[in-house]
Amino acid sequence: MNHKQKGLIYSILFALFWAINIVLIKFVLRTGIHPILLIFFIFITAFTISAIYSIIFKRDEFKKINKKNIWKLLLIGLIGSGIANIFNYQGLDLSTSMNYGFVIKTGLVFTIFLSYVFLNEKLTKEKIILVIVLLIGVYLISTAGESYMPNLGDLLIVVGAFCYSVSTIIAKPLLKSVKPEIIVMFRTFSAALFMLLLLLFTHVNLFHSKISILFFLPGIITFFTLIFLNKTLEATTASYMSMMSMLTPVIVIILAFFILKETMNLYQVIGGLLIIGSGLLIQKTNIYLR
Repeated sequence: MNHKQKGLIYSILFALFWAINIVLIKFVLRTGIHPILLIFFIFITAFTISAIYSIIFKRDEFKKINKKNIWKLLLIGLIGSGIANIFNYQGLDLSTSMNYGFVIKTGLVFTIFLSYVFLNEKLTKEKIILVIVLLIGVYLISTAGESYMPNLGDLLIVVGAFCYSVSTIIAKPLLKSVKPEIIVMFRTFSAALFMLLLLLFTHVNLFHSKISILFFLPGIITFFTLIFLNKTLEATTASYMSMMSMLTPVIVIILAFFILKETMNLYQVIGGLLIIGSGLLIQKTNIYLR
């Protein structure tokens, strides 16, 4: 397979696993578990899986890691999974699910801009137009045609989206010498450690009385989500990965419709078609190389 074919397959798998995780986390949160405790379970589970996999199948790759890059690997997890999730959950607490679904996707704009500044990816007219159409599609899916009313929580969500983008920009150059599985291992370790310290400072009970296998399932899905995120980045550009990840809301609304019995209206269908159409156009361009 060439890079474009790999990018398409990996980006679809990334969007699919991310969508499954969103729906699964929504379901698990209904059990009453504290969000920060759930995030800890997610990353400690993902780290355990990635560590076992890396030790068994990627042992030789550890020798290739430049010691100067270790802090960057840890920083990806701290910023992109630890700090980002704190801002996102705090923002969601002060905002609405509708607002969150749209605002979190502003990360697309940050990634396009940051990749232009730091990764020398081109900023073309076609890319700008596709970004606008994608955001309109996400807006229609998230708001279902209702008016959007910004609030303080949305600002925190924007910061979280920015943190996601920053971690992507840090990870992209590292993938030239570090395998995706190793990046995931460091990222999940850093995130789990950050969440553990946060739990200790916030006095959240680590020994949740309702702990079940459900709390660990999102961690398994997170492992695959991060693997395919980094494999997409390895094969294509940060812009391509970010733009194709906009398929996630489409998959989420379909899964939510069938699994969570949530409703879907005409505005959301139109939004989904705009995103899918944009995805097809992205495949006809050379954005994956820019």
